[in-house]
Amino acid sequence: MWCCLFKALSYAAPFKGLYAAVRMARWRKATASCVIDAWAIGHSVLAVIALALSRPAGRLWWEWVLLAYGMVRIIEIVVYQVNVLFFDPYRAKKQGKAYAFQGYRRVVLLALHNYAEILLWFALWYRNNPTLFEVPTKLNLNTFCCSLYYSLTTMSTLGYGDISPDCHKGLALVVPQTVIGIFMTVLIFARFLALLPKPGTMDSLEREETLETANKAIDSDEK
Repeated sequence: MWCCLFKALSYAAPFKGLYAAVRMARWRKATASCVIDAWAIGHSVLAVIALALSRPAGRLWWEWVLLAYGMVRIIEIVVYQVNVLFFDPYRAKKQGKAYAFQGYRRVVLLALHNYAEILLWFALWYRNNPTLFEVPTKLNLNTFCCSLYYSLTTMSTLGYGDISPDCHKGLALVVPQTVIGIFMTVLIFARFLALLPKPGTMDSLEREETLETANKAIDSDEK
């Protein structure tokens, strides 16, 4: 059920259209990877620009568009990461296909970009909705630094308590970001740990297990 649900959600994401266009163009893998990387980095830059240009009072039509698109991007990132983590390997195995990353380091870097982008989009929402939060007089949530600070403390689950939701609408922003922040943090740590080299062992049984795993990997590559 969850596999089908997240597959359906992936088709509604803008990234799916880009990926389909890349496959139709039949570009080389290196070129396709550059396009996908540019998509992730470009959205991070867009989020920074949107947060910097957000006005202290009132919103123009393009600001509403950016706020809405920011939420779409957050959902897209979560759906993509869940598919990569849980369901893409499962789907490939059911179809009898091999599944592998283009590179672990690349996956970690893209996850870090996604984390930063989510943080920035939520900061944009906080800056544009300061009345939903109780803020000390010395702070102003409707500024670049303060909104970014609150988004960071919320997403990292530090929660200093100096700024807090003042109504249910504020909670509706804070709770999802906290959950997403925990998920992304665990994901990045898991990806990072996979990069660390496995130390040698003096235990004969563990060495046999390591050799068996290596042989299985070689057999899989040959197939």
